[in-house]
Amino acid sequence: MKIIFLAYRPWALNVVKRFKKHFKKKNILIIEKNSQVKKLLRFKRKKPLIFVIGWSYILNKNIVNNLECYGVHPSNLPSFKGGSPIQNQILKNIIKSKVTLYKLSEKIDSGKIYLKKNLSLKGDTISYIFNNLENATFKLIVDFYKKYPRIKPIKINHIKETYFKRRQPHQSRILIEDFRKKSLKFIYNKIRCLTYPYPNAYIQDKKGNKLYFEKVKYIKK
Repeated sequence: MKIIFLAYRPWALNVVKRFKKHFKKKNILIIEKNSQVKKLLRFKRKKPLIFVIGWSYILNKNIVNNLECYGVHPSNLPSFKGGSPIQNQILKNIIKSKVTLYKLSEKIDSGKIYLKKNLSLKGDTISYIFNNLENATFKLIVDFYKKYPRIKPIKINHIKETYFKRRQPHQSRILIEDFRKKSLKFIYNKIRCLTYPYPNAYIQDKKGNKLYFEKVKYIKK
């Protein structure tokens, strides 16, 4: 069975490397650019197993309807569907989350759910959180692959469905009022979830000058 990964973020590519080494597989196709996704339909007859991890693009319905595509989403689905799930959870002060493996469908993050693993959103930078995400995703995919194709979807009845849009650069701004009205923990969370490679949190004066925050440390008394 041919295995294909759609991945371009460094942490996701690390997952692929670890997967190849763990199962001693060499013939794995990695697609890193959205412009190359159309190649997937060439493998329709071979019925490949496709993993979509660390991917920011929506797949064409012809692909998700005709191929076995499984996505990995860093939230406890069906909560925090949509864009910027890590940032949106951290801004809600969520620390203990999940990474979910589900079958891709035409509706975003709404396919059948197969597995979940714990995901910690602790860390002063996104890099630290990405490391947690890499480890959790690796365990998730290894577990799924060992059980595939006998694995069955699980029922989720007790989790509230929520959807968020992808955050835009202007939402990284911290208002002066925020320092007066918001807690220091909120300011800390906003800065830490917007470290590289995301648009950094910043403050702006009346002239339009901007001060960006690349690092942050929160010490609880």
